Amino acid sequence: MKRKKLNRRNFKILLIHWLWLILIQIVLLTVYCLTAGSWLTIRNNPEKTDAVWVLGGDSCDFHRTRHGVGLYKQGVSDRVLFTGFGEDLRMVLEKAESFGLPRERAAAFDSCLSTLDEAKALRHYVMDQNIRSIVFVTDIYHTRRARNTFKKYLPGVKIYSSPAANSNYHEKTWWKKEEGFVAVFSETLKNVYYLLNYGVY
Repeated sequence: MKRKKLNRRNFKILLIHWLWLILIQIVLLTVYCLTAGSWLTIRNNPEKTDAVWVLGGDSCDFHRTRHGVGLYKQGVSDRVLFTGFGEDLRMVLEKAESFGLPRERAAAFDSCLSTLDEAKALRHYVMDQNIRSIVFVTDIYHTRRARNTFKKYLPGVKIYSSPAANSNYHEKTWWKKEEGFVAVFSETLKNVYYLLNYGVY
């Protein structure tokens, strides 16, 4: 009889522990859903910089390219830099020209497959051209990792972020669409990876 009571007591204690653990996980998941999108987002649009930089990986609607050319037309800078890879980069340059960017105002840097590649590709260019400030254009959820990477690899350059709006993503309600859900979880992991492997934070 005593053993039965002891077993029931142990079961109740174990059950309470599991319920608390589940509750804590629910609270952490809720906090993550409410804050992750905003945490990943960096916005600090400048009035003037030495260059606008459109990052590679533009989707088929060319929202990054359109936004970058828009900054040029607003007078933020008189030159626009593009990083990317191969045929995708060529298509972006053609699209930028169709959006109203004169070809002589564009500079392209090929063979960039990652954010780190892009930072390294521009490192020597910004030094040679005496660039002291730059505003980069990318997707909203990518801005924190990009900003942190560029701060590390482009020392002495003031880094601004002007993310391009995407109809399939909003930082406050990212979990409501598949693209946003995948993007936020992927970017969270990539931020951790860049921290552990490259010291980017």
